[in-house]
Amino acid sequence: MARPLRVELKDAVYHLRARGPEKRAVFRDEQDRGRLVKLLARSCARYQVPMLRCVLMSNHFYLLAQTHRPNLSRSMY
Repeated sequence: MARPLRVELKDAVYHLRARGPEKRAVFRDEQDRGRLVKLLARSCARYQVPMLRCVLMSNHFYLLAQTHRPNLSRSMY
């Protein structure tokens, strides 16, 4: 059964995470980490979704983002 759609709200704060499969690394090197940060910055600026916190670990990462409009899915695409 599919996961229900995420409820997207105006002026909400979201705790997001992504993990590598089987606890494998999601970043090859520091360049990969830098690319993710740049992509996030560009997307957050475009969709006006401030990134409050970003923690990059070797096999997962956490993001804390705030939406001023219900557009989280579009900003993370």
